[in-house]
Amino acid sequence: MYLDSNTKRMSASLARLSSGSKIVQPQDDAAGLAQSLKLDSKVRRLDASISNNTNFWSMLQTQDGLAQEIQSALNRMNELAVLYQDVTKTADDKAAYNLEFQQLETGIIDMTSKTFNGIDLFFTDGKVFTGDSS
Repeated sequence: MYLDSNTKRMSASLARLSSGSKIVQPQDDAAGLAQSLKLDSKVRRLDASISNNTNFWSMLQTQDGLAQEIQSALNRMNELAVLYQDVTKTADDKAAYNLEFQQLETGIIDMTSKTFNGIDLFFTDGKVFTGDSS
């Protein structure tokens, strides 16, 4: 009787020693186990929140990069429009300016339709805003 009791206690002590944990089985410390499980749950929720924030940050960086590319294209389009107005330019020059302008416009339309993990980065339907509300 005493031998069985001591053997069980010794086995429990060895299990705790070998695991490095005070709680190996629920009967070791039920209240401590409950607190440990609550803490583990909180840590997992925080890890999930960190993952969500990291993903959102990546999406914002991608969106910012595209916005900078669009700004560069718009600046070049503005420059081309001014160059096109130069009366000393030939028809071939103006045709080249117009071609580059159209290609930049197509590139902007393409960039505004980009997605990040299936989410529209610019929340458009792929149409260029014309200022017309219809």
